[in-house]
Amino acid sequence: MKNCTLFVASCDQYYQAWEPFFYFVKKHWPGFNMPVILNTETRTFSYEGFDIRTFSLYRKGENVPWGKRMLDHLNKVETDYILLMLEDYFLRQDVDENKLNRLINLMEENKDISTFNLVHAPIEFEKKNRLGDFLLRPRKGRYRFACTGLWRVSHLKQYILPNESPWQWEVDGNYRSAFTDNRFYMLAGDAEPYLDYGFSYDWMGIKKGKWVIEDVGPLFEANGLKVNFEDLGIYHKPGRIPMRSRATPTWRKKISMFLAQLKPKYVKRLFETAKKYRIAKQQVKSIQ
Repeated sequence: MKNCTLFVASCDQYYQAWEPFFYFVKKHWPGFNMPVILNTETRTFSYEGFDIRTFSLYRKGENVPWGKRMLDHLNKVETDYILLMLEDYFLRQDVDENKLNRLINLMEENKDISTFNLVHAPIEFEKKNRLGDFLLRPRKGRYRFACTGLWRVSHLKQYILPNESPWQWEVDGNYRSAFTDNRFYMLAGDAEPYLDYGFSYDWMGIKKGKWVIEDVGPLFEANGLKVNFEDLGIYHKPGRIPMRSRATPTWRKKISMFLAQLKPKYVKRLFETAKKYRIAKQQVKSIQ
């Protein structure tokens, strides 16, 4: 891919995921030719056919916040764009690089596009402004950020604070992003994933610091990969998966949702949300 780096956000703790990660990239992306930055603390890693850069920026045992590590490693990126992934995003289907290059072209032509989220997140608020396979996210709405996507590096660095955890970034950074005119796109629900890694909220890859054995066990075995699952421990897929989002509501459901918002706890939540936006606005001003 042109003018793009594969940026793998990881840490020393999950080093056992690196070999399977690059194995599946090699398997499902045979023409892969990007530089790779592996964001971790002290470990180094290599894999045949890949230009993997680990910078060992910190001392062993040093507790460096996720936000600082992200910013330190983003400053090492030499391209305008990154393909951001996590270490347990094990590809399951072949990648169409031409589709990704077309997104890069769109970002080149539209300097206000911050990101294309390459996996659909089934959430309730989606703008109908469509750009190919992608929908524009509202200015004030959840989940504008995603770890599976093409990002403009100069924009991404503006949305991260050094002391943040990834979960704080997803929430608080999302609030801060409301005070920019930049555009955030998410893959539409009727489009095929641009990167298929078995996306699931609850059972894929590594969950709560442990291997989701129902996912990775058969996957690794079918590909002849040997991993000692005991080092991280095993997480079992729950018997019943809770719904994380509302389906497209009917008009009756919309009325019910509106009336529910009049309850005191929901009114309180509205005030709390407004407060978070005020704090986010102050943070943006201090960054600028």
